[in-house]
Amino acid sequence: ECSQPYPQHGGRHCVGDRTEVKSCNLRPCPVNGKWLPWGDWPACSVSCGNGRSTRRRECSQPYPQHDGTHCVGDRTEVKSCNLRPCPVDGKWSPWRDWPACSVSCGNGRSTRRRECSQPYPQ
Repeated sequence: ECSQPYPQHGGRHCVGDRTEVKSCNLRPCPVNGKWLPWGDWPACSVSCGNGRSTRRRECSQPYPQHDGTHCVGDRTEVKSCNLRPCPVDGKWSPWRDWPACSVSCGNGRSTRRRECSQPYPQ
């Protein structure tokens, strides 16, 4: 305000700008990082027998800048998958010994066996 002193007795009003501006605090404001949404779960590491699947996300929406905070939480997420046991194919046991023939002469038969138990199929 033009008051030091006020113009009086026909004096002129103050000459020049009433306000003056300068730049300050030119440093950019902090930008806190935020997570992108989780991606889809990728395929399981195995088709059976206790697998794992791991998905990731990025701290880039936006990236932290100018001393902003980094994203809070985990970058990776892991889940178990395909927990059912794997199939087990059965295999034959060794042949048992030949038993005695059904007759002592005249076209007899002898039958021996083996089992599908080495291991049992599962």
